[in-house]
Amino acid sequence: MAHGELYPEVITKRELTETERRDPRNKRIRGVKTYYFDAKFFKGTMGVNKDIYDDYAWVTRLELNKYFDRDQYKTFVNFLGIY
Repeated sequence: MAHGELYPEVITKRELTETERRDPRNKRIRGVKTYYFDAKFFKGTMGVNKDIYDDYAWVTRLELNKYFDRDQYKTFVNFLGIY
């Protein structure tokens, strides 16, 4: 990996929900890809390349439960080894 390159640890794909399909803004969208990056943060500020990503959330391991149900959370945390 070259200096400064960061690759996701996990990528998930899902189809749009019925509500998302009805939204005219999603007319050309077929589904949703979510990229998960493992990061160790010690100090300073966190940032994301906004030229690449326009919808993102920086969350701690404990905050992942806002995005996953219990089984998904356990699977994800075990996969990344972030206990």
